[in-house]
Amino acid sequence: MILEIVYFDRMGEHFQLDRKYHGLASAFERTNSFSRITTMRLTTQLHRGPGRKNMHSLETNESSSKSYLLKTVLRVLKRGIWRTQRNSELKETLIFLRFQPSNLAFYGILLLNRQVILEVNGDISNELRFNRIQSIIYKRTLIVALKKARFIAVPTEELRKRFNQLTETRISVLPSIVSLPKNLDSKSSVTLNSTRPVHGLFIGTGDRFWYNLNFLYELAKQIPEWLFTVAGVPHNPIAPTNVTFVEFQDENKLVKEAENYDFGIGSLGLWQINLESASSLKISTYIKMNIPVVVNHLDSRLLLYDVRYFLLKGKKMPLQEDINGLKLCAKSWRENPISKSQDMTLQNVLMGQDSEMEEFIHHLKRCIKNV
Repeated sequence: MILEIVYFDRMGEHFQLDRKYHGLASAFERTNSFSRITTMRLTTQLHRGPGRKNMHSLETNESSSKSYLLKTVLRVLKRGIWRTQRNSELKETLIFLRFQPSNLAFYGILLLNRQVILEVNGDISNELRFNRIQSIIYKRTLIVALKKARFIAVPTEELRKRFNQLTETRISVLPSIVSLPKNLDSKSSVTLNSTRPVHGLFIGTGDRFWYNLNFLYELAKQIPEWLFTVAGVPHNPIAPTNVTFVEFQDENKLVKEAENYDFGIGSLGLWQINLESASSLKISTYIKMNIPVVVNHLDSRLLLYDVRYFLLKGKKMPLQEDINGLKLCAKSWRENPISKSQDMTLQNVLMGQDSEMEEFIHHLKRCIKNV
């Protein structure tokens, strides 16, 4: 059985998505459940060839949405004409498809393929609450997609329970994968320089309202002796002087510079999109950097991978107990530096991911034939 992971290019985010889906492909590969696994990023541009290397040195198959849709049609025709041939290339291919209702090719791929694992990363119905027409279109599209798919993957238990009310299709939880290096033998470790000011890091892509960076700016005002770096987000003049804005940072560069940061900060406004939990790419990066995480929402990976974290209680703005608690945590993290090597942390991630993947494959085999 062949597994083809298909996702769509999003402006400014395709490097992160490449990393995410290559990590997912590696995790699937370790299960030995598929004869071949490929990743395909679909763009609105002309086809640039079978593969190219991006800034993260990951090789990504790339195609225009129209070209891939045509390939899908030809695949369906071949399957009908040569159904009796024992050609492995003509066997049913299992498609792991990211839910992307704004791309017309998504509908063709979903409808033309028999075996689709539909990945739904969130629920944007709350974002569209002020646009009744878009909200209705989104909800109906989601319901149709959930019913058409043979299997559904969501990043959190919260979304699994929510979507279970919309479909009888089996839904399984598959958190975002932390992309791992090929070798875990470097014996590198993260040590903090206790003489510099406490330094927090936030990674973003553009200015998303669910980041709720006003929370971070208020936190920075309340603790002026600390430093905060905001990467990948446009400069905001209301930010205090101890907040520095920088361009989007390559994950490999951040991992090498991990000793410059005391903790990473997650999105602080998920409540605005009606979510209490997430499995975001930024948290994946902080885990790989081997630094503690500060969030005001739940992420199962923090416990599963034994990550040090602080859970803020404030939603719109930090509470005084948040500020006091974070100061105590930062002091404790400094006094008790991370003794585990980065490789040991990544080994924990590897074991945790393999455990999650085994459970996912177990449920998948019960729903998809011939896997």
